[in-house]
Formats: sequence, structure tokens, C-alpha cells
Amino acid sequence: MRKRAWTENILQNRSNGEKRRSERVKLTVPLLVTTATVDGRDVQELAETAIVNAHGGLFRSTLEFLVAQPLVLTNLNTNLKESARVVHAEPLATGGFGVAFEFDNAAPEFWQVEDAPDDWGVLGLTGHGDEIAN
Repeated sequence: MRKRAWTENILQNRSNGEKRRSERVKLTVPLLVTTATVDGRDVQELAETAIVNAHGGLFRSTLEFLVAQPLVLTNLNTNLKESARVVHAEPLATGGFGVAFEFDNAAPEFWQVEDAPDDWGVLGLTGHGDEIAN
């Protein structure tokens, strides 16, 4: 399955008519994903995003995740860290899992998007984490 196909499938499966809080951007960002297993062990995995927005994103993983599982994500381009939780995870036909996540608090600055969508700015931040003057 092509990258595009797995992302569209996961996004379609979780849409259920819900309105996006912020525009999605196709963006590959290397992440270090840290979480705890059900038996309490900390695990880490290197992953890459496929799609992001100011409120979260989507990555592919070799690990299986549960809905509501807490995550700590580190953007390996900037070393910025954000806490998040899994909102959807499903097995992929090509192996591994597609994992949709949501930040605990909107974090458009985490992605360092040069030309961030306008609705990201409504959150009070530009694409580089600078506060917008009132």
C-alpha cells in the first residue's frame, strides 16, 4: 500500500463527519515517540509523520498502540517535546500500524512550518512559535 493510501484510509476511518480544528499539512518530520507499555515499561521508537496539524498528526509505527495511550513526542529536527495521546490506531496492510494522535494542548509551533495555514495563527502562534502581536 502506498504511503498516500494508508494515510487517507486512516483519516477516512476516523472522520465520522467531525470538523477539523486546524488544517492538515502533508509533512514528514522525524519523531522520537516515547510511551509506556501496559506493564509499565518505557519504550521508544523512531517514527516519521505523514500528516500534521496544529492539534496533532499521523505517524506509522511498528508498535501497537491503544486509544487514549499517552505519548511524549520529540521533534528530532528541533528537539521540541510535546505530550499527546493516541486518538486512533489501526493495522496497516503493509505491516505496522497507522497512529493518529492529538496533542494535550494545541502546539502549532512544534512543527516549525514555514507557511503555516491561517487557522494555525488563530491559536495565537505563527508557524515558528512566535506570538502574534495583538
